[in-house]
Amino acid sequence: MLNKIPLFTILQFFCITVIFNSCALITEPSPWNEEVVPVVFSIITPGEEVQVYVGTSYSEDTTTNHYTPSKVFISEKDSSWIELNAQDSAVYSTNNIHIKSGSTYLLKVETGTETVYAQTTVPTLDAEIIDGKCIRISDSSGDNVNVSTYNCLLKVQLRFSENKEYGYYLTAFSNVIASFLFSGSETFELPNFIVERRVSAFNIQMTTVDPNLKKFLRAVEIESSTFDGGDITYVLALYGGNYPAYSNITNGVGLFGSFVKNSKLIYVTNN
Repeated sequence: MLNKIPLFTILQFFCITVIFNSCALITEPSPWNEEVVPVVFSIITPGEEVQVYVGTSYSEDTTTNHYTPSKVFISEKDSSWIELNAQDSAVYSTNNIHIKSGSTYLLKVETGTETVYAQTTVPTLDAEIIDGKCIRISDSSGDNVNVSTYNCLLKVQLRFSENKEYGYYLTAFSNVIASFLFSGSETFELPNFIVERRVSAFNIQMTTVDPNLKKFLRAVEIESSTFDGGDITYVLALYGGNYPAYSNITNGVGLFGSFVKNSKLIYVTNN
């Protein structure tokens, strides 16, 4: 099993695989392959530090899940490589690169025995929440004196990108409330949306994920229950060293993906 990496808790997105033995969307060797290979995970987004996890796939013959020494580099396409700093035996990071929406980034990891490559193009910012409202329907307890929450009807108007390969997630109160893997309707309604009585307004976030991350989430089938663009520790704890069900890493396995976010303040009203 992988060691717990506390530094990953500051990421804004999870970037690790899970112990599913599904064969869906496999682009690298199957999960039952016992060859020890480099494992690399990184998800980048504008405004956040770049972090990369470097490890190995599981083997009963190995005593560590980390490659040492390793050198990790990132660059915007057609630009110079920037070396990341080692934070511990598995995590590398840098603030010396400005991640931009619409730009393509290359990742390179030199393990000493392998050179691992990957690339991602950060989604553009043309998908957004246009408008939305949260209408009180009833209190959730039936007791007007002691009511603490309301049942509401949430209505949201969306605009999707022209890029049909993106995936989308709506998040409110740190929970996923909808996922759109194939764009979908531009009008989203959610009945029985629970809001605390003290809340008069709240933010809804729309996360647009690149095609690699979209395929990864589909392959592991966890998008609707765990993806909120937040803490990745939960998913990290599930990784058992098996080959992931989807990978876009050359000369290794794992994921190099990206995402952008758009948010909208939604008011709670009576009509």
